[in-house]
Amino acid sequence: MKIAPWTDNQDEYRRLLATCDVHVCPLYETPWSAGKSDWKALDAAAAGAWPIVSTATAYSPWHERTMTCTTAKDWLKALKWVVRHRDEIPQLAKEAKDYVWSQRLIGQNITYWREAVAG
Repeated sequence: MKIAPWTDNQDEYRRLLATCDVHVCPLYETPWSAGKSDWKALDAAAAGAWPIVSTATAYSPWHERTMTCTTAKDWLKALKWVVRHRDEIPQLAKEAKDYVWSQRLIGQNITYWREAVAG
């Protein structure tokens, strides 16, 4: 397992994202987190990694596309699965990346942005 160090440099962040094949996206379900986005999973998938997400509302677009976890036991089970099935990860990562590029870019969602801005 590789743990990337914290950085606030965007170029370094993108470089570090691309070095991983799996990203864990934990988030506790709270009123605050329910308003967050799934940006971490989007970034991971766009960089070529397979995101494993929490069951929090923010990650609901991913709940049918990847593993979801709530408890520490769930996360441990998911990470053990990844290790045992590492040969499947490249295909899962490709599917996640394809989802982002085909359905989640601004071009596919511009009408929502226009509606939000127009009020």
